[in-house]
Amino acid sequence: PTSGLSATDAELCVKALQTIARKFNVLAVVVIHQPRVEVVDLFDVLVLLTSSPGRMTYFGPMASARSYFQSFGFGIPADSNPADAFMDLVTPGSNSDAS
Repeated sequence: PTSGLSATDAELCVKALQTIARKFNVLAVVVIHQPRVEVVDLFDVLVLLTSSPGRMTYFGPMASARSYFQSFGFGIPADSNPADAFMDLVTPGSNSDAS
């Protein structure tokens, strides 16, 4: 829902989706490319898939994702965007490829 929007507008869009989903008790599923930290912090649940061939590597609370990967010995820098760090872990060929 945020393609072509500025980072600020993307954040406002996700906040609006979150408000609507909670108000009407419905599920909102989004695919977001390179979200900024403020948008990542709005996610309740994260579904993380590898790009080859789309295996699920994580499905659970966003708040628990960092500790999940750390429990397998993968360091997630505290000052980094967690979405970027997670994508680096599951993208074949990246420096921190764990796929």
